[in-house]
Amino acid sequence: MSTSWTWTFSLEDGNHVVGLNVAGATSWGTTGTITLDGFTIHTTKGVNALLNREFPFKIGNHVGVVKTISGFITGMKVELRVDGILLQSGTHTVVVEPRQTPVQPAASPTPTPPQSAPSSQGPVPFYPVLPPNCSNCHAPISMNTANWTGPMSASCPHCGSGVEIQWKKIGE
Repeated sequence: MSTSWTWTFSLEDGNHVVGLNVAGATSWGTTGTITLDGFTIHTTKGVNALLNREFPFKIGNHVGVVKTISGFITGMKVELRVDGILLQSGTHTVVVEPRQTPVQPAASPTPTPPQSAPSSQGPVPFYPVLPPNCSNCHAPISMNTANWTGPMSASCPHCGSGVEIQWKKIGE
């Protein structure tokens, strides 16, 4: 069994297409592939690999999130949000008109780097930092040992709990 969703939209840099294809939807497991403009940006496999999850990704200066909501594959609801704007599958949406300031992403459980204030020497860069220990099982965590579940989300390698990523300004 295979099910797919497709979203087309325009940003100031042109048209984009995001797709989610779910294959092998059985009690033994599924494979989900997310594509952006024809390139695979995320693949996940497993029995519950797609249920109630968020898959964030960057599109230039914008943030996209594919979110799967409950139900077995045939009853699964899937959303795509770009900068917090909910897009409809199968229709073309203009998210940002050309020469318009992009909309800031809505608050989500997946952290994004804070926007830095411009200075005379350019923007101040930030970098991600994980806590030294899991808030659930208190096991040690590092950038190298965390299970990265997305470009900006991680889980504890010992108990699987989500880990809050914080953003630090370089030089502080």
